[in-house]
Amino acid sequence: VNIGAKGSVQNLRQILGAPVAVSDVEDNIVPVLIDGNYAAGMPLTSYLATMPGVRKGIVDRSLQTSEPGALSKEIMISALSTRVIMDDCGTNKGIYETNPEDMIDRYLAKTKAGYQHNTLITPEIAADLAKHGGAEIRSPVYCDAPGQGVCKKCYGLHMGGQEPEMQSSVGVLSAHALSEPTTQMVMRTFHKGGLGGKSITSGFLGLRRLLELPENFPGQAVLSEADGKVNNINKSPIGGWDVHIGDNKFYVPPTEKVIVRKGEKIKKGQALSTGMYNPRKVLEVLGRDPAIKVMRDMIKDQYLDNGIKIKNRVIETVMRPLVNVYRIDDPGSSNYVEGEYIPKWEIKPDMKVTPSIKGVVSAVTATDRDII
Repeated sequence: VNIGAKGSVQNLRQILGAPVAVSDVEDNIVPVLIDGNYAAGMPLTSYLATMPGVRKGIVDRSLQTSEPGALSKEIMISALSTRVIMDDCGTNKGIYETNPEDMIDRYLAKTKAGYQHNTLITPEIAADLAKHGGAEIRSPVYCDAPGQGVCKKCYGLHMGGQEPEMQSSVGVLSAHALSEPTTQMVMRTFHKGGLGGKSITSGFLGLRRLLELPENFPGQAVLSEADGKVNNINKSPIGGWDVHIGDNKFYVPPTEKVIVRKGEKIKKGQALSTGMYNPRKVLEVLGRDPAIKVMRDMIKDQYLDNGIKIKNRVIETVMRPLVNVYRIDDPGSSNYVEGEYIPKWEIKPDMKVTPSIKGVVSAVTATDRDII
């Protein structure tokens, strides 16, 4: 490990540490405590108890390496048309950043701390902006360039500090950067030997859920739809829990745990249970901007949990066609009909629309099944 060979600290920990618990092929914890390790030796019972974890790794490697390939194709298709088509779209709207690393080589959306709109953010400026609580940064998500194109200012600079060329396929570059680590995410657990609580595909499955946004979003957190105080928490007759906030009642299924207490003050959009935030539910409760931020941050967290760093700008470029979708409430004088879904750049002044979010599966053809 120290001399830089293929072995990693995690591999060493696998040998020297006690696994304690492992998961079987179906991701169930094997109910046998393993208190020895491979280096010092372990009783036969403990050794046999580690076998389901080994089998889990082999099964996952054999069967599930195809899944990242399928997701990669979906990501690539959704971002294929995103390319640089103009120098500056002129928007002053962006996404708020507080981490200096996420600001570097991007442009300011709004004047902050003496730095003007469209200032290119250097490491020194980023550090100064962070001291002032962060700043709103130009982003591909909020770019006003027509069609699926983006402008140079909203995209920012490439990794090497170069300005993107006109017509460069930044969508393909970003899709590749987002897709390439997905196989690694699946394989990572193979090398962990199925350690209990560290499912081989938990990171990948979470990522796929956030990018595909299935209509039935499994394992989602229950969100409060109003400000208020928790009046009571009682068992539901159908299993799970009922959380009473003011005049509202929210049901927490038995698969999740309640994370608030009686008497606690709750804000609208706050999670009442364990689980993953569903971007579409956040959109419904809090609106478009919070939903975009939550979706971006949660996608990034899936990679970070697997030790993989992905730049925010890469995620936002892939998200651009996913979050710039609107449902028509009143078509106005257009040829569209009520209930259709259209991209932001096709909205006419006399139309009434509601923002929506779609998954990568529906990136080419949007249908009611794919978009809520």
